[in-house]
Amino acid sequence: MSTKIMSTRIDNIYAKEITRFAKNDGLDKSSFLQKLIIQGLNDYKLNYAITLYNEKKISLSRAAEIANISQYEFISIMPDKHMALHYSSKDFDEDVALKI
Repeated sequence: MSTKIMSTRIDNIYAKEITRFAKNDGLDKSSFLQKLIIQGLNDYKLNYAITLYNEKKISLSRAAEIANISQYEFISIMPDKHMALHYSSKDFDEDVALKI
């Protein structure tokens, strides 16, 4: 995997917290920030997929794809998020077609 250097400015209070928590985790600040960014991006993708799915703008399979998790995993988080399963016969036909 290739990498890219990115930079940003943050308030001093957050910089101090990053330093403290990185030390607690036994990581340097760069590794800790990378971990936070990946975790935050994964959370963002899941919430984005949930929003689009709840608005019936995307299918279950597309929501799972956006969130980068399996359909089973997406369905398993639905009760915790108070979500209803929207699965039509059209969705079923599309899913069956994908399996061929």
